[in-house]
Amino acid sequence: MNLHALRLFYTVAEEGNVTGAAKRLNISQPAVTAQIKKLEKEIGLTLLHPRGRGVFLTQTGLQLAKQAKRLFSLQHEIESYLEHIKEGSVGTLHIVTTSLPANFLLPKWISRFKGEYPDVDVEITTVNSTEAINQLVNYKADIGIIGGNRTFNKHISSSLLLEDEMLFTQLSHQ
Repeated sequence: MNLHALRLFYTVAEEGNVTGAAKRLNISQPAVTAQIKKLEKEIGLTLLHPRGRGVFLTQTGLQLAKQAKRLFSLQHEIESYLEHIKEGSVGTLHIVTTSLPANFLLPKWISRFKGEYPDVDVEITTVNSTEAINQLVNYKADIGIIGGNRTFNKHISSSLLLEDEMLFTQLSHQ
């Protein structure tokens, strides 16, 4: 079934006439009529009849319009969902980390992130640094956070997030 023709039919059903549908779709009336006739021929059923300046839907046309509404509503939902994924506002963020960042840094960061992106699920996996890098290289994680110095795989882009200062004193200076 030609979905373009189905959309034209559905628009005619919504508008109640070919003229309104043609205007809404920004195409000519003869093009709309031709596509609907082609659709009727393809499925072997009559979907609408002329009535004055408008049309009325046959019983089959009414049922098909109802199903088309569901189909195009689902299409809109899918398109909207994909747009949200592109924007990063839905989905799942997989973070792989070592224990130090997992216990001391991520709770505050994730809390802030969830405040800004409430529809993004965050999955945190705590592993050693070698396994964290392995998961990044094998696309099992989106982000890796490890503590300590590390030489990274050439396929991984890395950024230094924090530096800790360490002070050493004698026991008598506690």
